[in-house]
Amino acid sequence: MVDLLSRKFHIQSSHFICLTDERATRNAIINGIQHHLIENNIERGDAMLIFYAGHGSRAAMGRRSSESLIGPLADYCASCAHIKETILYV
Repeated sequence: MVDLLSRKFHIQSSHFICLTDERATRNAIINGIQHHLIENNIERGDAMLIFYAGHGSRAAMGRRSSESLIGPLADYCASCAHIKETILYV
């Protein structure tokens, strides 16, 4: 994705943050969003793209299973044993 956007659309590499494999931890994803997107002089009307390729899950928002489902993202460290502590609710 980075290669496509930089070559085809001539977007500067400093405009990207790419977290793959062991770098895609919960903290790294949250920090990346915080520092690269929120604190990076983004102005109203600026375009942003968050590309996520990986695993996720489905979880109920409320106590009853009939309520709305959300799609949390699983980070690199997520495993079945501690999935509730590592997933990102977006």
